Amino acid sequence: MVGGEFQGLDERITIAVAQPLRTRKASLLVNVPHEEVADGVVNYKEETINLSPRGQETRLQLMYETSGDGVSVAAGGYVRLDPEHAASAGTEYGIGAKLAMRF
Repeated sequence: MVGGEFQGLDERITIAVAQPLRTRKASLLVNVPHEEVADGVVNYKEETINLSPRGQETRLQLMYETSGDGVSVAAGGYVRLDPEHAASAGTEYGIGAKLAMRF
């Protein structure tokens, strides 16, 4: 993860870029029914299923915070490319805001 903070008097900007850990290579060996012979016995066939991820998730987050006179405001957003390491998944976006007041 690469990130940074740039602080002023009562302001802060946070930027983060990350690529979560992922499995490089994974497979599963299964026995599946292949055929049934005349006396009711089922023959199985061994197959390998590839579970390796096809994408590499990348996250970008940006957050801005400011405070003063008993009030603080924070707003931010994120983008996820290839979420959950799935190349066919659509890009995810999100935004949020927070207002805190002391009284």
